[in-house]
Amino acid sequence: MLRKSNWILRADTAFDQVISACALTPRPGQDGTWITREMLAAYRELHRLGHAHSVEVFDGDALVGGIYGVAIGRMFFGESMFSGESGGSKVALAGLAQTLRGWGWPLIDAQVENPHLQFMGAQSLPRREFLARIGPLVEIVEKPGLWSERFGLSAASVLA
Repeated sequence: MLRKSNWILRADTAFDQVISACALTPRPGQDGTWITREMLAAYRELHRLGHAHSVEVFDGDALVGGIYGVAIGRMFFGESMFSGESGGSKVALAGLAQTLRGWGWPLIDAQVENPHLQFMGAQSLPRREFLARIGPLVEIVEKPGLWSERFGLSAASVLA
């Protein structure tokens, strides 16, 4: 299915749409969202300052999936993701992981262990090991700013 997909990945071109979709997408076993109006405003400000980023999956003009989070040094702290179509969030996460690996960013903090992330290859780290590994990564200086140009456009089919 993915090999024949017309989906395109971009970064930081639809941050507001991604974070809004994350806030509004119902999740089984959850009552409501932690992404309140205040949190939306805070993340939008972090995005404006070049610290919060989104990876978006588009099918033509339609946003079909995405992930957003905060970058500190060479560490990405994922906050939330959503699927508007089956597999949209998986493609966003896979595209983010592949890009960050190419940039020399070895870890993504997914925060909450769940079957979806485990299926994608996520591994749980004991807190002590996690802190030891991210410590040096957050100290690396990375210039804040939009990732749109650096990330570029990529076809989801190359992730297959």
